[in-house]
Amino acid sequence: MNNPRSQKQGYAVPGAKQQGIALILVAFMLGLAVTTLLIANHSVTSNVLERERMTRQALSQAKESLIAWAVSHEYNPGQFPWPDRNGDGNYDGSSDCATNSFAYSLFIGRLPSQPATSPCYDPKTGLNIYAGYSVYPGVGKAFTDGHGNELWYAVSRNIVRNNQTGNEPDINPSIIDNPPLEPWLRVFDLQGNLVSNRVAAVIIAPGPPLNGQSRSTAAAISNYLDQITVGATTYSNRDYGEANEDFFIGNGSNNTFNDTLIYITIDELIAALEKRVAAEAKAALLAYRLDNGGAFPFASPIGSTLNYSCKENLTQGFLPLDSPVAFSSTVSCMSGNNCNGIDFSDISSVSFTNTTINFNWTGNTGSCTRSGRSCTCSGAGSCTIFGVINYSCNSTGACTANLVNGSTAFIPAKTDVITTTGSAVSCGTRVTVPATGGATFTGATCSNPGLSPKFTVSRSGTSLTGSGFNDQLIQPGMYISGNGIQDGTVVSSVSSDTSLTMSKSTTAAGSSEIRISRLQPWFFENGWSNYVYYAVSKSPAGLTVGSKSEVEAVLITIGKEITDSPFAESKEAMQSRTSSCSATDYLDSDANANSDEIYDASNRRIRPDYNDQIFIVSP
Repeated sequence: MNNPRSQKQGYAVPGAKQQGIALILVAFMLGLAVTTLLIANHSVTSNVLERERMTRQALSQAKESLIAWAVSHEYNPGQFPWPDRNGDGNYDGSSDCATNSFAYSLFIGRLPSQPATSPCYDPKTGLNIYAGYSVYPGVGKAFTDGHGNELWYAVSRNIVRNNQTGNEPDINPSIIDNPPLEPWLRVFDLQGNLVSNRVAAVIIAPGPPLNGQSRSTAAAISNYLDQITVGATTYSNRDYGEANEDFFIGNGSNNTFNDTLIYITIDELIAALEKRVAAEAKAALLAYRLDNGGAFPFASPIGSTLNYSCKENLTQGFLPLDSPVAFSSTVSCMSGNNCNGIDFSDISSVSFTNTTINFNWTGNTGSCTRSGRSCTCSGAGSCTIFGVINYSCNSTGACTANLVNGSTAFIPAKTDVITTTGSAVSCGTRVTVPATGGATFTGATCSNPGLSPKFTVSRSGTSLTGSGFNDQLIQPGMYISGNGIQDGTVVSSVSSDTSLTMSKSTTAAGSSEIRISRLQPWFFENGWSNYVYYAVSKSPAGLTVGSKSEVEAVLITIGKEITDSPFAESKEAMQSRTSSCSATDYLDSDANANSDEIYDASNRRIRPDYNDQIFIVSP
């Protein structure tokens, strides 16, 4: 029988009430599970993102440290270290150099963090570092990715010392487009798109081990770095078998290829290296001014690759390195068959043409060469025609042409002097000038000594005897280089204008030419003389650099020639510096290349059509 009361008052039956509570509980549990899952997924995502951030940071810091290592190299700035390989049984953080091979496979391994170990050698002398010479460190820190793995490293042979031959790379802007050994490395993405073909080094974060990878103490490279096949192409970071080896950028989270890569282009390295070069040149100029009564030196004419001597009152050009050597030499050519007064140290060559008989020269000796009917001598030697006509020069510069009968010269042979080659004052390089009857060559003069003068000296132990040490402002601490001079040798003291003491003993006695410089030897050995432009103010008003006025002196590192479009603004055509006397072949903007005293700002960005870097010397 129904209960009317319960129906009227709307009482729920006990079973229905319990079902409602159960539904609420289920909904709560489902919500809690979803929330827990969301929190877990967020935690996992955050963890992945944090690891990726740590990896990117480690790669970026490692790149900066590696560039800094190369730029600050004591003996050869720009040179990179060998990698740390497992050839010695482990990855111990130490650079592992090879003394009997320069194989590509030796240039991939871990990024070295510790001092180099045997068989590594001092980067300059070839001495074993454990012989007490020096210990050259790695990059100073064992960088690890977000998973705790140490970073890997591959480097071009163009910028590593060849311990097999003892050769060090000459590193300056010329190697950007003309590598000394072979093309640069290349970096691609996993779709096969070329990212850069001017890569000096790559740094790789290996990520966590993938299926099949086992990372013991000295595991092979294939247990760290990956490969993947996309379509018909296999991409691999594991090998290094050719000059322009390919390396590939992964995304770090792929379960079949999780390498993350950063790279250093040769352009980046040279741009950073130019800052070191400019800093060295600035220090040399400031030291010179301190020793020269507060005055900066005059400049050397651009294109003056002969000796970089300063020219009186010249305020824009190359750094004035060597002190000027005054000379005046007159070549006298009489009657077309002899020349006297040649000094081959000043006049590089004299050329004659046979006009006696219609024959080419048939033989030549000594410092004379022949081409057709022309004979060119740069020192003692001769040219002959079947032993009948003889043209010869002796070491004192007397040149004579004769018809010969046996051993007796009996008739002067008719020859015409075509040219003599001498030193032109206008640009500082050797140029060809006519000298039919004779020519006079006069060397440029300059009242300032150079930053890096050369001397002919006698050597004995730590003593040097010569002349002009005081006249050339030689001071303690200046670098000494030359045959028999040990690396790292500096001037200890200057006893007089004719004698000084060195910090290290010479390895040979006798006389030879040396250089005593305010600049380190690598500046000359690596050819940086051709890449530093210098300007000093003509008046108290000073130079203007960007918005800064009253600048006393400025340096511009000029980088490589711009030979492709877009061309430099200053020339709007391909730059060519071979014996060029035009500033437009060296400097890239109209402001820098014209003859006024206004220059671009020092913070102007490098672009494909502009690679000048400007540095204020003073104030």
